[in-house]
Amino acid sequence: MSDKTKPVDCPDHGQSYATFVCQHLVRGRGLGYFCADDKADPCPDAWCGACDQVLQKERGWNDRSEAFARVTMICAGCYEKVRARNRTIPGLERQ
Repeated sequence: MSDKTKPVDCPDHGQSYATFVCQHLVRGRGLGYFCADDKADPCPDAWCGACDQVLQKERGWNDRSEAFARVTMICAGCYEKVRARNRTIPGLERQ
């Protein structure tokens, strides 16, 4: 879950707050976007399709799924870019 009490000084967005995503989403594109079901959090923890497959196989977060995801802290502005860049549109996924 994002942490508005943890300030992040981002070179692109200036002062912001901490959000958390898997390592793959940070630089990826079209990898899929999955997130914690938290309607109150505008930037819930997020992970890619590959991480979601591992998460399903492991039946939840554990040492193996967390090691694969290597959750990374980014600012809220970067989170929005990551979310937009990695969402996939049904029917337009890579073949």
